[in-house]
Amino acid sequence: AAAEFPQVVVRTHPERRTMLRAMGLERFNANKLKPYLKMSEQRFGILTSKKTNLIKTHKREIAELLRTGKEEKARIRVEALIRMDFTIEAYELLALLCELVFERVALIASEKECPGDMREALSTLVWAAQRTEVPELKEVATQIEFKYGKDFVEAARTGTEECVNTRVAHKLSVAPPSAQLVLSYLEAIAKEYAIDWTPSETGLSAEALATQAMPGPTGFSIDVAPGSNLAGAYSTAVPSAAAPTAPVAQVVGIDNGAHGAVVGIAPTGAPPATQDALPKAPPVAPTAPPAGKQPPPVAPPGGGADDDDGHPGAPGAAASSDQQQGGPPAAAAPPPSGGTSTDIHDLIPPAPTTAAATAPPAGAPARNDDGDAAAAAQGGGGTSNIGSDYDALAKRFASLKK
Repeated sequence: AAAEFPQVVVRTHPERRTMLRAMGLERFNANKLKPYLKMSEQRFGILTSKKTNLIKTHKREIAELLRTGKEEKARIRVEALIRMDFTIEAYELLALLCELVFERVALIASEKECPGDMREALSTLVWAAQRTEVPELKEVATQIEFKYGKDFVEAARTGTEECVNTRVAHKLSVAPPSAQLVLSYLEAIAKEYAIDWTPSETGLSAEALATQAMPGPTGFSIDVAPGSNLAGAYSTAVPSAAAPTAPVAQVVGIDNGAHGAVVGIAPTGAPPATQDALPKAPPVAPTAPPAGKQPPPVAPPGGGADDDDGHPGAPGAAASSDQQQGGPPAAAAPPPSGGTSTDIHDLIPPAPTTAAATAPPAGAPARNDDGDAAAAAQGGGGTSNIGSDYDALAKRFASLKK
């Protein structure tokens, strides 16, 4: 009857297992621990091979950086290489611990308390479960918790009892490598690739190199103008003298001279010029009259003789009477310096002089102070007519002058 019914194997569903674990009903199972240990060991081997190949690539890149003088970037890249070296070293040690626990699963299952020689191995696997890329190691930590309780696992994760392997803890820590180690890696890479390289000054003492991390980059290895390759434009040159600034012209005054307008200009910043400081036009020298021509008569200031009607006569009238009396003609006064003459007599052409006008006949009476010819009383017509013409012309001058 028993042969008629096949044996039914009951397998725990993942959701049911999770629920049992949450309720605290799941127990330690050595048959589950062993395969997870083996898979973790294989996973560590795969990750180690992958990181080893990456290290070879990184070494070539770092060597090229040293060859081109990019030392600061090489320092940063070599820190990543050191981190991968540390990780590989820790993974290989963890793989050995997985293999050790795999061989001693029976001892662990038989003992209620953790054996003394297995405490470091089990604590190290629990501590590394949260710090590696191996998900199978987390299942190993879970089985150890089922076996020895939460207090054991919590002490292993925090490292309070110092039961974790110190080498694994150091290699998987997040602290950066020391500056001395970084320089040693760079020197080893330069030697391997036959690069003539000398490390630059780090500013750290010998003691600080062994205990402190490499200082941050300062940019000393970055070329000047790397895009345009015009580093020569930044070379120190002898500063040239500053070009003098042209003063801005400022008009300070205008003087109208005989030769036109003269503009006074002062530079910017100069005190304002006064009217006396303005440039003056050169005086105009009087020009001599052409040969054979007599200049027109010019009356002295103060006006001339009165006309017949009692009005003050034009300045030219007195000169005309002097000419009729036979006196010498008055010399033409030069125009005032610094400008042209504005006298109306200068604008009227001189009257034609004749022998009768300039020299009266013998025996003719002299003209009195009132401008009446003495010959008019005696009935002489020639001289009186000439005097009348000049009197009329003087009146016209007087009216134009007004």
